[in-house]
Parts: sequence; C-alpha cells; structure tokens
Amino acid sequence: MYPVYALLGPESGEKSVALGKIKKTLEKESGGEVEVSRFYPFETEKGEAVEELSNVSLFSDKRLVVISQVEELKASALKAIARYIRDPSDSAVLVLITAETRLPSELADAIKAGRFDSKDDPAVRIFYEMFENRKVPWLMDRFRDAGYRADTEACRLILDMVENDTRELRITTAQLMSYLGDNKTVTSEAVEEFLSHTKAEDGYSLFRHIANAKLAAAIAAANSILINDGQQGLPGLMARLAGQMEHSVSYKEKIEAGASEDEAFMVPSPYGDGKPYRITNLKEKDSLRAMARNYSLVEQRRIMALISEYDLKIRTAGTELASIMTEQFLYCAIVKKGRRFAG
Repeated sequence: MYPVYALLGPESGEKSVALGKIKKTLEKESGGEVEVSRFYPFETEKGEAVEELSNVSLFSDKRLVVISQVEELKASALKAIARYIRDPSDSAVLVLITAETRLPSELADAIKAGRFDSKDDPAVRIFYEMFENRKVPWLMDRFRDAGYRADTEACRLILDMVENDTRELRITTAQLMSYLGDNKTVTSEAVEEFLSHTKAEDGYSLFRHIANAKLAAAIAAANSILINDGQQGLPGLMARLAGQMEHSVSYKEKIEAGASEDEAFMVPSPYGDGKPYRITNLKEKDSLRAMARNYSLVEQRRIMALISEYDLKIRTAGTELASIMTEQFLYCAIVKKGRRFAG
C-alpha cells in the first residue's frame, strides 16, 4: 500500500467504496483492526492531523487518517501535510478527500515527488458523476444482482426522488428492498408506496428540527426513522445531515461577511463541478435561516465535527446502543451547541 491516497471528484458514493477498500487492505496487511481518525479543515489548523499520523497507535499496528474537504485547508495546514507526505510514517495511511477534481498544488507536488502513484495502481483517483444514460441501467443491475426485477419507470421514479449520488442510491435501494420483503418485483407503484411510507421523517426533516433547536421533535424524528429504516438507515441519515451542515456553514459565513441573502444561498456544488449551487427549496432556505439564528458559526462547525464523530460511533454500535447514541448526538448538537457529551 501507499502511505497516502487521494480520492477526488463529485461522486461521494464511489469514494466511500474506495475508502472502504483501502481500510480493508490495510487491515489485511496489519492482521487486524486499524484505528481510524477523520478530520475536517477547521479541525487541523494547528497540525492535529499530522500529529495523529505521526503518533504510534495504542490500539492497533496501523492507523488510517482521513482528511475531508482538503480544498478548504489553510496554507499553513497544506504546508504541514505536504511536509508529512514527503516523509510519511510507516505505521499510518493518509487519505485525502475532496469534491474537486484536482488537489491543491502543494499536496499534488508532494505526492508526485514521493512516487506514490502508478498507472496500474494510482494513489490519486478521480470519481466523476455517473452519466445520465447510465443511471437507470445502474439501478436495474443493482436490483438484478440482489435477485429483484425492476422496471424502467420504477428506476426513473427513484432517480427523481433521490439525490444524484450512488451512495444515496445504494442506501435508498437497500431500504426499498427491505421494505418489499419477499416481493421481488420493483414497480413504480411499489416505489411510490415506499416513498409515501418513509417520507414523514428523513434526514432533511431531522435537520429542520436541529436548526430550530427542538430537541424533543428531533428525538421523535430520529426514533421514527430508526423504526422505519432500522440501524442500516443511520449512515445515510448522518450523510444527509453532513451535507445540510455544509450548506449551513457556507450560508452563515457569507451572511457574516456582509453578503446578501441571495448571494448566501449560493453554496458549494454537491456535484464538485466548481459551479455555484443555488438553493431554491423553500424548506431548506428556512432551515438555513433558523440555523443562522440559533447557532453561531463556531457552534455550527462544532456540530459538523460532531456528525463525523457520531457517524463512526453509530456505525459500530449495536442496534439498541445506536438509538442511545443518536439521542446523545442530538442532545450535544442542540443543547450543548456542538460540544461533546461529558456524561
């Protein structure tokens, strides 16, 4: 394995799959579990990620450190990480993730200098959004591989209702197949029934409760999602919250910088194409306004870090513990404004 990998591009689903493969390969090489740490740009301004990479893990022979949104790293952090890449630890693997299709020059040059790349086994990998004419066949193949038969209209309806990302599509199709049970035929009527059954509460409605600082409503919504989707729905839930928080932080930053509300609703594109993305959904606009009223910029950034922390905790928790962890996360986010639970 290389000591550093870079996963680029707008297709977060495929990047998640690639990250999972890197982790499994590292576990295979080390002969056991590896310690995983994830950082966002505002969490490594003082070199925290590099310090984590350089420290010897007390719990495993190898350590996997993931830095997301590397395009937002400040110059000092870029320099520190580039220096590390040129002289990496042999007990850690660093994974850089960005929605952009190229790395900041400091990091790209350091990877090139280290010769951590090859045509057959690239350390730098770009994941582009799926072409429109491949989406329906992709869905039909996914259902077929699982033993289901889906018609074209059903797949198109799913694409109309789900975000344009294979991670979201995987989560939704898994939930749909669980909902269908022994019925192995996926029709547009079945999809509509499923969407009607599950639309009451989702990651977006939960975010609205968080934005309005309504703890009881947020806990009720989370419990409803757990009842409907089970624990397998939680990773998708946290992913949606992370995406909404990214929009919220961008909105708050622009408002505080003196931008108009119309300008503030131009947020980073979820497709990573470099083009600004305008929020037009009235409910999402109201949620961002509520977040701006109820949480400072520092608090919002803490909540973003909290989502990353609890995402890992919830994934590894048992079914009963997952519910407790979710409620604990909501308490920390809403009542403690992003501060960690102290018992």
